[in-house]
Amino acid sequence: SIGFERGLEHIAVHNKLDDFCVNTESVIDLQDKIEFINKLAIGKQAPNFTGKDMDGHIISLNEIISKRTLLFFWASWCPYCKDMISEISKIYQFPEAEIMVVGISIDTSRSELNKVINEHKINWPVIAEFEGWDGQIPKMFGIAATPSIFLLDENKTIIAKPTSFTA
Repeated sequence: SIGFERGLEHIAVHNKLDDFCVNTESVIDLQDKIEFINKLAIGKQAPNFTGKDMDGHIISLNEIISKRTLLFFWASWCPYCKDMISEISKIYQFPEAEIMVVGISIDTSRSELNKVINEHKINWPVIAEFEGWDGQIPKMFGIAATPSIFLLDENKTIIAKPTSFTA
């Protein structure tokens, strides 16, 4: 009832790994995962990144000046991502929303990504490393599923990680 993401954060914050008497590789691996979840929790600073958008412009997260920044991790082959594009476009087209949208694609095909960008008339910057799930930016944010969204405040602090626009 609290949601998957909040459940993970609760487990990460309230873990009892220090109570174990042994220091096995499994415990160390679990501690690393817990630290990663905590690092990306609501209230934490989003990791800075720099990447090129599809037009070749360099985008650095910490250089974005906006009241809110929405990071939208997506892929051209993801049907749920395509459903969210129209909702994000509605937000992005109103300057009074004071929100900058940055799409971060996990695609490996430039042509497929361009096709979806053109079909859906995406007018916000889309960064693509074309390394799929192994891209540096998706790894920094622990992206394991699309769509994934991070909403940041003006200081690039994570203020929400919605899973839909009805959440």
